[in-house]
Amino acid sequence: MRKGQSLLSNKHYIESVEELNLSIQLMDESELENIGWIAAFRSSACFEMNLIHETISDCKLALENLPKEKIIQRFKIWERLALSTSSVGSQAALLQILRSIKSELEDSEMEKSKIVSLLERLATNLRSQKPSSRCRLKNDEEKNERNDEDGEERRPGDCVEVRVGEAGRYVVATRDIQAGELILKDPSTAAVLNIQYIRTNCSNCLKPAIAGVPCSTCSQVIFCSVSCRANANFHALECKYIHIYPTIGPLAPILRLFTSKSFEYFKENSALFQSYDPTTDWNLEQDLRCVFNLQRREKGSQYILEMTVQAYYVLDCLRRMGFFGEKSSDEDELYIGRLAYCFLLGVEENSHQIVEYQNHTGYTGSFDSLFDSEDLIAVIGSGVTRYTSLFNNSCDVNTIKYHQGKSTVLRAKRLIRKGEEVSDFYGEHFFNTERKIRRDRLGFQCICTPCRENWGLMKKLPSFTETNKTKIKKNWAQERRHLTSALARMDVESIKDSSLKLGKLAGVSPPHQDLVVPEMYLNYSLCYLYGNKSLRFLQFSKTV
Repeated sequence: MRKGQSLLSNKHYIESVEELNLSIQLMDESELENIGWIAAFRSSACFEMNLIHETISDCKLALENLPKEKIIQRFKIWERLALSTSSVGSQAALLQILRSIKSELEDSEMEKSKIVSLLERLATNLRSQKPSSRCRLKNDEEKNERNDEDGEERRPGDCVEVRVGEAGRYVVATRDIQAGELILKDPSTAAVLNIQYIRTNCSNCLKPAIAGVPCSTCSQVIFCSVSCRANANFHALECKYIHIYPTIGPLAPILRLFTSKSFEYFKENSALFQSYDPTTDWNLEQDLRCVFNLQRREKGSQYILEMTVQAYYVLDCLRRMGFFGEKSSDEDELYIGRLAYCFLLGVEENSHQIVEYQNHTGYTGSFDSLFDSEDLIAVIGSGVTRYTSLFNNSCDVNTIKYHQGKSTVLRAKRLIRKGEEVSDFYGEHFFNTERKIRRDRLGFQCICTPCRENWGLMKKLPSFTETNKTKIKKNWAQERRHLTSALARMDVESIKDSSLKLGKLAGVSPPHQDLVVPEMYLNYSLCYLYGNKSLRFLQFSKTV
């Protein structure tokens, strides 16, 4: 705790929060006053970084646990709480806080003149605070969520539907979907944080744990809030077994599928897993049924043996965690082992990485320099989703994908016409690599339009001539200059807006060089604005 306090005094706010989170993880629950001091110091660091919701949360925790005799220290925390509450416009809550401050001061043995002086100071600070000077939503993704009114989940059905073809299920647009429009926000059915991030990110939602809340039993994990800790029902089984959790591949989300439920649940709902049907529509009610029906590919005897071994490992982990209770029969374990094998076949093909913007070491002032950094994006976890897995690959993908916590968000990258397939990106762009290389890397014969028609690489694609730009495409050329200017000055909102306009103004269909670039920047800008960010990257994004 002292190290965290020292870092705070030296204005190393990010490092202070990280150190104080470590301290609270190691603190016994009975050490209430120490927990209060950690929360007080952390609230100060969060306040300086304009993390208003975290400041409010930690101020309340500090006031709950610090003794009333610490009058001046408590007043400073109350003042911080009042300023933060005022900045988010909650007048009713602010009035209640002011009454509590006045009451607590009057109940103390402080001289009346000193009380008046403190209250006048608080009033002056509240009056001088500009309404927007400290107002910031908890994370940029919350702003996105509120603007879209999609809350915690945006289910499919409004603009897309599932169809079945020769290659299995695929997704098509049921109406025209505009560029930038939200298609889907899909919370992971099971998501697991990579072990190297269990001290910095919430083990439940995978977002940075800024005002971190520890596990009440172990000192290994941290949560971003009391509600996230309460919702992490899986941790009851996993608490003492983090060290046996697999760090890569589909095994981690498979284990989480089981630990998130109980053995009794799987026993009582065995009917969900009796018939495999990879041709079903969206299942909006049964998460695990969706996972069970994911597309599977048995790739020969060696593959079957590998999946069997992995299923046994899952079964062994569950045994050690006490998943079966005190008594279990061979029949019970055989049922769960077979189910783990079935889940593995689908999840092995359909699990996905969850990423976070983390470092900005290559940034030199322009947007391009930021995305030239090799360590910009880090894989923080893995997960499996209900709906996103049904979107097939295209080497000319028409969607943009990013993560908000453990949810996967899909937006339209360009105008998607009614009846057009809505695709996902599996890692290969047609304009970067030749078809044979793409297929080798993907591991299957992709049948998207660029692969079927063998579209050319970037240099071979048609592009606007100088005559086009100066005479026919004047508006496009002007907007392209706006984009160049926005890239140079790191104006990400303008980059997004210009990229959207350029796609409309081009008036051409893919493949075309002058569609690739604005679509690429639209992808980058949306991911930057709304995707997962580490605390360090979040602070960087607020200063540029």
